[in-house]
Amino acid sequence: MCKKIAVLAVVVFFMSAAAQAVQAAPLDVRVDFNDQPWDVPSGSGFAEPIGWNVISKADLDGDPTGVQFSLKDFNTGLDTPVTLEITNGFYQSSTNDDGVLGWSSPDAPWVVDTVLRDYAMAYSSGNPCQLTLGGLDTDSVYQIELLSVRNTGSSTGEFKVTDRSGQIAVDDTTLSNAWQPQLYGFSQKKVMRWSNVFADPITNQVVIDVKYTKDYAFLNGMRITELPEPSTFMIAMGLFVAGFGMSRPRGGRSRKGGASRIGE
Repeated sequence: MCKKIAVLAVVVFFMSAAAQAVQAAPLDVRVDFNDQPWDVPSGSGFAEPIGWNVISKADLDGDPTGVQFSLKDFNTGLDTPVTLEITNGFYQSSTNDDGVLGWSSPDAPWVVDTVLRDYAMAYSSGNPCQLTLGGLDTDSVYQIELLSVRNTGSSTGEFKVTDRSGQIAVDDTTLSNAWQPQLYGFSQKKVMRWSNVFADPITNQVVIDVKYTKDYAFLNGMRITELPEPSTFMIAMGLFVAGFGMSRPRGGRSRKGGASRIGE
């Protein structure tokens, strides 16, 4: 009886953990750099990207150092604890890059035309533009994706993500140190992605540097998602399997249709 109660408790725990994982939708924050209603031509069919956080031209150009934005979740539209601060301003921003319209990639189905057609630019090799993400959960694992797409030119930029304790995160593509938006972004339909990012345990921040190495470095958009934490699920599954194993009879053979005799 005790074993059955223990197994039942494990099953209840497992089901509860699974239900919580389903109910707690992971964070999905999307940022469009340089987009305002006046950037959208009349009758073009373009509209502000719904659910995105829009950082306007006025907030990007010049010296917006210290400007901080509260970011909302793409799926819920609700404010999140995550903030974005421009800790070192961009050179300038621009729009109406219609040559990239229609670009799509199975690697980045979240990208929309309105985000593609405008961008911010870095042009200061000795002092890179810098974005700081704050309010992150130090117990969570994040994925950061940067969109840099241009249909012309041979510009090259260096993109760097610094997370916990000053560590430089490694991007999945391994191309971020010399990213070419025309070759890698437009032609090869890639985005830069860091899939194992942890916030600094003291500041709760992640720092993103954008530096040009040839001509300009372009940044169209960004996506920050919280990856599901596997530990709770795996622990629950392990306990469930262990409990199931404990509940199975050990040794001897059971009879069908009757109780086993003591000593059999």
